[in-house]
Amino acid sequence: MVAHRRLVDHVALNVRADNVAALRLYGRLGFTPVAEYGEFALSVWGSVAAG
Repeated sequence: MVAHRRLVDHVALNVRADNVAALRLYGRLGFTPVAEYGEFALSVWGSVAAG
């Protein structure tokens, strides 16, 4: 059996802004912020912010 190495161009991580430990770890591993995002949920009463 021969293992084939595949190249990966991008890896995306969604990390909460208040998760300081994860942000530090990913920064040490070379990840950099690209964009902020919002997380929302829909309910029968309308749109509400999640988390």
